[in-house]
Amino acid sequence: MDQGKKMDKSERMEAARQAWISATGKAIENLEKDLERKRATFPEPVTLIFAEALCKYHQGVAKHGAFDSATDTRDLLKEAEAEILDAINYLAMYLLKVRAKRRRESEEGVKGET
Repeated sequence: MDQGKKMDKSERMEAARQAWISATGKAIENLEKDLERKRATFPEPVTLIFAEALCKYHQGVAKHGAFDSATDTRDLLKEAEAEILDAINYLAMYLLKVRAKRRRESEEGVKGET
C-alpha cells in the first residue's frame, strides 16, 4: 500500500486482523513447542489431552477468529455431530486394523506351534 495514502476503515480492519493473526500464530507456535516439551512430564495423561485441546482451540481462533456468541450463526450441534461421526469412522477403521493385526499374529503363533 502507498505510504502517502490514508487507509479506509476496511483497510484498517484488515491490517488489524493480519496483525492479530500474526501475533496469535506466534502464540500458538509457543504453545505447541511448550506442549512438546511437557509431553513426557505431564503428571496425568488427561491433563495433556486438555492442553492439546486448548492448543487446537487457539489454532481455530487464529484461523477463523474469536468465537462471538452474539454473531456466530453456525449450528454447533450439527457440526459436533459431524465431528463425532467422523471420530466413529476413524475408530472403526482403527479397530479393523488392530483386529487384523491380532488375527495375523494369532495365525503366525499357531503355525509356529505345529
